Amino acid sequence: DNGEMVEQLWAASENEIYGIGTKGLIVKYDGNTWQKINSGTMMDFWDIWGVVEEKTNRTIVYAVGLDQGEIVGIILEIRNGIATTLFDKDHLIYGSDNDHTWPTAVWAYRDSVFVALSGYDDTHVYRHPINNFTNHYDLIHIESQGALRSINGNSYHDIVGVGYRDVVWHYNGNTIKEYFSWPYLDS
Repeated sequence: DNGEMVEQLWAASENEIYGIGTKGLIVKYDGNTWQKINSGTMMDFWDIWGVVEEKTNRTIVYAVGLDQGEIVGIILEIRNGIATTLFDKDHLIYGSDNDHTWPTAVWAYRDSVFVALSGYDDTHVYRHPINNFTNHYDLIHIESQGALRSINGNSYHDIVGVGYRDVVWHYNGNTIKEYFSWPYLDS
């Protein structure tokens, strides 16, 4: 026992299930057995989501994790059982903004992956094309009430984000509607 523990699962099917957890743990179930996937990190993973590409029927999985002591995190993409780092302390694709370095949530839909990167004062939510993560992205929301802990949705025009300090919002593809606000934000 080295302290590894599965924390979350995402399934493409009953015969293809991925799990993430503590100490960089990533596992895959193939319908018969569980196998480890080398993550290349000891960071604790917080969230996982994937998508099955419609044209190729290939599964692409995203895992986000962070090292709270170092105030930096990691975003991995898993294809064909191989984890590739898309974001870490040495690969800050979002420019010189070294504040938003904690990936806390991920959600994928069809050809897009949405990631939340928290910082000291707010969380940025980005949308990336799945097959061009590092070169193209759109900032779709800045959340200043609390760090996002989960993103989920039904389509590009129906996405929900939730997080600390009672953060709950809905994105309709154009605008964000916030459902709760903390009293001290108004003072």
